Amino acid sequence: DEHQECPHRDPIDAESVRAELKKFVDSLDDGLQLNRGYHPNVADQIPDWHTCTIVQQCLDPDFILSVGMMSPRSRGYAYKVMSKAMSQESFNMLQLQQHSNMLLGEMQDWATTCPGECRELHDPNGLLEPIVGSSLADQSDPVPFLNYADCGNLLHESGKKLFWYCNDEPRMVHEANIDVSTGKYMLGDIWNEPHIHGRNLEYDFFSAYGDMEENGGAFGLRFSGHHFDLNYHWNDAGELVNDNMPVFLGHNPLMVPEVTPPLSRAHDEKAENDHSYYPLMWANMAGITQFSESVDLLLEVSNFLLPNAPGSFVPLTNWISTGYAGSLTLANGKSISDFDSFDLSTATEDVFQIMWNLVDYTLKFTHGHASTERQRAIFRAEGKAVWTTSNP
Repeated sequence: DEHQECPHRDPIDAESVRAELKKFVDSLDDGLQLNRGYHPNVADQIPDWHTCTIVQQCLDPDFILSVGMMSPRSRGYAYKVMSKAMSQESFNMLQLQQHSNMLLGEMQDWATTCPGECRELHDPNGLLEPIVGSSLADQSDPVPFLNYADCGNLLHESGKKLFWYCNDEPRMVHEANIDVSTGKYMLGDIWNEPHIHGRNLEYDFFSAYGDMEENGGAFGLRFSGHHFDLNYHWNDAGELVNDNMPVFLGHNPLMVPEVTPPLSRAHDEKAENDHSYYPLMWANMAGITQFSESVDLLLEVSNFLLPNAPGSFVPLTNWISTGYAGSLTLANGKSISDFDSFDLSTATEDVFQIMWNLVDYTLKFTHGHASTERQRAIFRAEGKAVWTTSNP
């Protein structure tokens, strides 16, 4: 089969990565920093790997070092290592992902500090109606005489479906898992969110593995944080062997809300703490699609499957909302092979290329400098696709 060739990707110099990684290790203090930030046994890299650093289910992991615990010097070396290990395009993707996390932090700050009121959702199960059809005010009633802290305390004590409603636009609400029987999102706990999903360097993690000596044996590294996870491993011959290493890239938000919080104060208004908020990144990025390439690729796949492979549709009720992994998982132990999936081996080359482009978008996050032909061949021979929608 003929297919689009990947553009030339310059190889990564393993020894230049190792040299910077050694500087990182040497900069760590003895004790906690060194114990978490460097693992001499390269074989620990996969056993130590855990998804909890990606979705922050473990806030203080003992197997990897928080960037927030590093000295400025160590942080600088860690980022230099990543710039050496990744292609320029991949490193740009990483920087944009971290920028997006900080942007989410601004939104989270607004949702938890804005002047507003406590409200209780009408739905006893905490299911949110789509905002396009029903405003937050239409779905709830005010709970009077409660400030932000008291509203959160009542939620935790009573289990009522409460949220904080900003007086000014934009009015934010935290959505949790999706209810697979209705296609509606569940109301989340905005009071807990800053503690379990803080978007800052305290919850980015980095560690080095293996031999740090020049021209030494196998070595590797991991850089993990909210919505991203990168793993690199070089064997004894200095060859990059990433084919079986985990990689994760999640985009949120794709579209930055165009409406921002109030950006300035009236000339006679006191500069009180609750008026000092200025969402600099949000204001600069308002209305912009951050990851437009991923949107285009996903729409191409969707626009093909919808009319051409209707049998590969798997209703939402056949899935479990696994929020801890940020995904949907097929229910009852079923796999994609249990459904009438779209078989990629039967696709024309043009159609397969549409499907493959979406897969390759994630792979290039770590393989930006290397060929993905082996993975492409596997998907070409064995790949399957199913799809679902929030409309049950």
